[in-house]
Order: sequence, then C-alpha cells, then structure tokens
Amino acid sequence: MYFFQFTNIWVFLFATAVSASYVLSPEDTYQGHTFFEKFDFFTAADPNVGFVQYLDQNTATNARLVSVNDAQQVYIGVDYENTYDVNGSRGRPSIRLETKKNYQYGLFVFDLAHMPANTCGKWSAFWTTNKQDWPRWGEIDIIENIHENNNTLEALHTSPGCSVAGNQISTQMTGRQTTYNCDGKATSSQYGAQGSGQGCVAENMSPNNYGKAFNDVGGGVYAMEWNNQAINIWNFHRDNIPKDLASGNPNPEGWGPAVFTTKQGSCPIDDHFKDQIVVIDSAFCGNWAGQDAFWQQTSCYKSDPAKYPTCSSYVAANPAAYKESYWLVNSLKVYQKISSNASSTSAPMSPVPMAPAPMAPAPMAPAPMAPAPMAPAPMSPAPMSPVPMSPALMSPTLMSPTLMSPEPHNSPSDSPNSHPKLDNSISQVVTEVPLTSTEYVAPVGTASVSGMPYFNINGSVPNYRPTATGSLYTTVASIATQTPVSVDIELSDDDESSSPKPKFETAGSSKSVKARGSSAVALIAALALGMAI
Repeated sequence: MYFFQFTNIWVFLFATAVSASYVLSPEDTYQGHTFFEKFDFFTAADPNVGFVQYLDQNTATNARLVSVNDAQQVYIGVDYENTYDVNGSRGRPSIRLETKKNYQYGLFVFDLAHMPANTCGKWSAFWTTNKQDWPRWGEIDIIENIHENNNTLEALHTSPGCSVAGNQISTQMTGRQTTYNCDGKATSSQYGAQGSGQGCVAENMSPNNYGKAFNDVGGGVYAMEWNNQAINIWNFHRDNIPKDLASGNPNPEGWGPAVFTTKQGSCPIDDHFKDQIVVIDSAFCGNWAGQDAFWQQTSCYKSDPAKYPTCSSYVAANPAAYKESYWLVNSLKVYQKISSNASSTSAPMSPVPMAPAPMAPAPMAPAPMAPAPMAPAPMSPAPMSPVPMSPALMSPTLMSPTLMSPEPHNSPSDSPNSHPKLDNSISQVVTEVPLTSTEYVAPVGTASVSGMPYFNINGSVPNYRPTATGSLYTTVASIATQTPVSVDIELSDDDESSSPKPKFETAGSSKSVKARGSSAVALIAALALGMAI
C-alpha cells in the first residue's frame, strides 16, 4: 500500500479553479464622486496637433465640463458655447483623462450611458497605452473614430513582431479586420499593403455600436480582456449585457466571439504590451481628422467649402455642433484574475456586484468661457499624403460607474455541481504568495509628431489611420509591497453550493471563505500522478 500527501494536489486544484475567476478591488472601481480622484487631467499641447486645449480639473469643473450627477453618473464634455479664433488659440476646450494607476493584464469594463455623437471635426477615444515607451509597449484602442462615421474601430499599435490572423467576419470574431500587421511603422503584412501607423484594425460591424445610434438604444458596455495569451474586445447593448457581467461575476469565456481578437494570430502578448494606463479624451481635427482627405468627406465641408475649408475652421466657429460631444459614464471597472502568478497592481478582492444605473439625463450646459488669449497653436507638419490615424498616446480614458442592465441582477448562487467536493481527511492548506509592486508615473513633457504618408487602396480614400504620438514621462514614485499573503482553505462536507473563497491575511486583516470539492477528484488526481492507493 502506498501513501502520499494530498496537500499539493488540493493547492493545485484550488489554484486551477480560481485562475478562471475575475474579482474587483475598490481601488479599480472608477465611478461616482470618487471617479476623478483616480485620474490625472492632461493639460499639455495635443500630441496629435489637434485644435483642442485640454483643461485642468479646477478649470474644467468651474466651466462645468466635468461633473457627477445625483445618479452618480460622470459627465465629461467639451465647450459648446464659445467661438474661437482659428489662428489665435490652441482650440476648443475639452478633457483628456489618464488613470493614475497602470495595469498589467485585466478585464476592463466600460459602462456608458452616452458617448460623443458623430459630429464633424470630432475625434473621441477610449483606449489604453504605455506612457513611457510608445509604441514599444503597446496601445489598445477600444472605442475610436472621427467625424460622422458610424462604427467604432478597434486596433492595436505595437513594436515589430505582432500580427493578427487574416479574418473576415466569422466564428473567430464579429468585426471586419482591415489591416493585420500591428507594428506601428509597418507598411505591409502577409495579406497586403497598409499605411504606416495604422496598426492592426478591425471595424465593429454590430448594429448601434457607436455615436448617436449607441446613445439612442440606451448605451451599453465595452469590455477588453488582456492576459498573457490574447487581447479580446466585446461590446454589448444595454439589453444584452451578459448576466454574469451585470452581476459582477464576469466570465468572458461564455460571451461568444469578440469584436476583435489576437487569437489565431502571431502576437506574443508579453513581448508587446506592458504597464498600460487607461485614457479617455475628446479631441478635434489633428493629424487624422484634420487631414484634407478625411475632412473633405464630411457633410460640413460639402455644405460650404469656401466657408469651412479646414476642419479647424468649422470647429472654431460652430460651438453648438458639440453639445452632444460628451461621455456619460456609469462606471469603469478593471477586474483581475485570482491566481498566484497574476500580474496586477492590486490585491485580489471579492467580486463586487454591479447595480443598475438610471438612464442618461440631458447634458449639462458648460458655463460660458471668454476666449482668453492663447498661445499660438503648434505648427502643422508639412503637407503630406493623408492616412487614417488613431488617437495616439492622447485619448483621455474615462471610466463608467456601474454596469446598467434592464433590471437588477443578483449574483447567482453556484449550482451544486459547480465545484468539486473535497474529502475531509485534510483540514487545512496554507501557502504564501508575495504581493506585487506598484509604480506610479507622471508626465513631464511631450514630444512632437509628424504627418504620415498617404495610404490608398485601388484609388479609394482610406478608412483608417495610424497613431502618431509620442510622450515623455518619468517615474516619480515607486511603492513595493512584499508582505506575504497566507491562503487558508477550509474543507468540509456540508453545503455543496458554497464557492471557493480564499482567506487573505495582510497586516493583521483577513477575509475567510470555504472551498469545497469531491473526494472523487482526489482519486482522479492521484491516478493521474501514477499514485496507487
């Protein structure tokens, strides 16, 4: 007869179970009156040379460009009351937000009641990027487009060596892949030519995914999952948000094909994406939307080419056009997987259910702003052939407060067969896991950008653009925590419906939970290891 220690098997089984679970820390919940406390307000000149001036928090608050309503929804708008001198100001006042915290992996869930409408001159985006080295450590565009276009574009911008599969709409993804080489400087891929700076782009083909159409159906949710295997992006309308997501227990494996995915491509994720911040911004014109080839496609230009020969001339003179150019955020939540090797800047916490939020109220009118004397706008790069461009390192990231669903969803209880039942011959298992470190960074300067070469397929005007932005940042503080974390697992035979819940102990505080499973699992594990009892 042979005997062996079950402890390691239980630890392995427990780790395997929790690795598939996403949890949410209060630190990673951006909503309500604490929303702006977790963001930096970017105030430097627009890296994309747009006709826009980004305001600091005090100025934005006084001008009523940012606020939180009684329903805890976060309003992030632009000035829509004043005209500006196209030659004598930096541009129309707006907001660019960047999270103070950076992330390594996560499930980023952005719940919106309203996004900026499809308007001439507008360039709004929700995205993530590495502040210190772009595009070396990647950019992920989740919501982005310009002017009057009707669909979002999802894209990656990376260093060389990352590409996606040659997918058109299929069971792999629901978006329409239009370029495939994610390298920010690539001009071709194995599927053909593409413009320098475009990266790998997919067009969201689901209905009502962007702008006014998205707002008219009550908004919805965009979710981006980033792990060491793949990057996936989904969007859901208000009436089809998965119940597990609405209840605060997201399980992306059950959501069906993503709009965009790197699966089946050739992109070693950890070689190209690191330390991402979240950005939300609303820019105007610039080196994508401001290019003549794109501006001259708009109805605003065609209505009076002599009056509005450039994008900036229209934006400067038509404040009322931008009344609907605002974000109304219910919440932004960044979930992390529970696992001993998960790279995250925060310790795992129990799932937090998402309460339904009310529908969007009418936008708040910003206080009139007298056009103050402004520094001359940066000179535009020498005329170059146009090419679609993504909001390079400069789209402020916005986060919404809570996932809203048509009706409240309570966290469903686990089914009796959802967890193995452990043999009660082992009473406790303890292991130690060190916490990860957190690094905080702040901007100190901005590099200029240049135009991108024209990209044309079969003589048609391109629909996509590259990102061309550079920013210089430096680390200003670093906090490292090496406190050991003990994980205790109580095993018992009662109530099979309980979920596995680890007990975390740090600095004297603790949370405990029981994990249950089946003695049959131990036998199977033993046999798999070649152990005879």
